[in-house]
Amino acid sequence: MGALAGHVLEIRDGRSARPTLELAPGKTVNPMSIGRHGAWAVDATGILDEHVFLYFDGRALFVQSVDDGAPALCDGQVVPRAWTRLEAPCTVGLGSATLVFRSLDLDFDDDTVANAEPPSHFSSSSPPSPPPPPRASNLRPRSPSDFEVDTVKKAVPAPPD
Repeated sequence: MGALAGHVLEIRDGRSARPTLELAPGKTVNPMSIGRHGAWAVDATGILDEHVFLYFDGRALFVQSVDDGAPALCDGQVVPRAWTRLEAPCTVGLGSATLVFRSLDLDFDDDTVANAEPPSHFSSSSPPSPPPPPRASNLRPRSPSDFEVDTVKKAVPAPPD
């Protein structure tokens, strides 16, 4: 069996100074926000200042909507305000922005996600334990390895166990 392939989350529709986020096997990406003013700043019509939280535990990608009034969508399904494991390939909608989560070992083109077997976006195989309640803190991740004090209304949730 070969080495475990990595994954990538890339912006298909929307604007950002950082068009991709590579997710390497075994390398954790701490909880971070995506939105107009998120740790990963993405701009598009209808996107909130912080629209979704993301966490990668080195094996699986988890997301959680920030606001029930404008939730993120995974292949058209509402992403709840609880850590939810995604299965690649899939699309994540934030307002009019579209992010694609895919494996780096796929030959990928625009039809890959559209023609994929219907994934169980919200994986039912060995779901993670419920995460602890969000930390009451004014610390918010700005990048996977950099934290700074900021005044925010929403605390970044703790990652799933």
